[in-house]
Amino acid sequence: MKAKYFLGIAVGMFASTVSVRGQVLTHSLNHPRGGDDVTRHVLPYVPPGSEGREAFWDLSTLTLHDEEERVLFSASSDTAFRVTRPQSVFRYCLTGDTLLCTGYSAPNLEVEYLRPRLALRYPFAYGDSIASFHYGEGRYSHVLNMAVYGQSFSKADAEGVLLLPEGDTLRHVLRVHEHSLLGQRLSPDRGILCLGDSAVFSDDTISCRLRTDSVTWTVDTYRWYAAGYRYPVLESVRAVVSTDLGEHTHFSRTFYHPAFEQAYMEDADNLELRELLALQDRAASAVGRTGGGGNTGTDGFPDGERDGGGYTCDCALSAGGTRLDVEMFFEGEHEVQLQVSTIQGYVIARSPKRRVQGALHETFDLSSARHNVYMLSVILDGEVRSEKVVKQ
Repeated sequence: MKAKYFLGIAVGMFASTVSVRGQVLTHSLNHPRGGDDVTRHVLPYVPPGSEGREAFWDLSTLTLHDEEERVLFSASSDTAFRVTRPQSVFRYCLTGDTLLCTGYSAPNLEVEYLRPRLALRYPFAYGDSIASFHYGEGRYSHVLNMAVYGQSFSKADAEGVLLLPEGDTLRHVLRVHEHSLLGQRLSPDRGILCLGDSAVFSDDTISCRLRTDSVTWTVDTYRWYAAGYRYPVLESVRAVVSTDLGEHTHFSRTFYHPAFEQAYMEDADNLELRELLALQDRAASAVGRTGGGGNTGTDGFPDGERDGGGYTCDCALSAGGTRLDVEMFFEGEHEVQLQVSTIQGYVIARSPKRRVQGALHETFDLSSARHNVYMLSVILDGEVRSEKVVKQ
């Protein structure tokens, strides 16, 4: 039973990482870093709640317990790293834009994937999904040969607002749901191993095993990622065992990693994003109080100078609303950054910070959004001014 229990939780470790296009999981903002030391609260299972856009998850009544779990991240190279949890170690490798789980170990257990498990592909935005088969072999208790296999499907199925137990609100949150069907075989006989025959871990063979095995595990893992924080704020895992006698819950638990604790980590990229979002939120509040202000041109953006701010701006949305072109002219030299978001505040794209004098042209890809109204924020020397851009 110990081997079965471990299998039930082994799959639920990763689908990790986030960026800035709606919410988008990216390498730069969410890929685990060697040396990071994370402590999470261990809680009774929290159901996943609603899905879709503009979801709202209320954790304000959640009671935190003293039980905690420490997670350590260690890098063995630029592309490989380990995730160490109590009683287990997971190994990962980044190949191009694809994050793979290559194996895991625990007391009396060692597994290497001959067909690695696809954990994530960067970037990963709302509505994106990935699916894969995996197969691994190892030893249990130094006596039994072990073959593990399964099929996983992950989808970014929701984005919205997360109300935290501390009373704070996270407004730029993406949830990823990972659904896995797993099987395993244990025997002192090496005949259960592939023995060099790759057909043993083909799609058809794994599918057949999962259909005919007398015992399988279904694991559903939900992770909530907040913009500006490298690791999931919340993770709920539930594993169900299916046998000829029926189904029963094998494992269910929730892990909570408070955003304010993550904010203490040395993470310049995410700190910059949190500051940018804070500026945007304040600017959006100001626009809401003033009704947007200004005279709107045919492109939906006010013409002429902005409140004496020393710049002019012209915007044009493409016919299909998939691209936004911004032309600006600045008096004097300024530090400038542009950001495009939905009217609800979800960040779609942003330009790099740069020193600008005179003309500036930026083109933003909006193909992942396709809204009719956007907010363009101009961060000029640290001050934010936001206006609506309306598709005509």
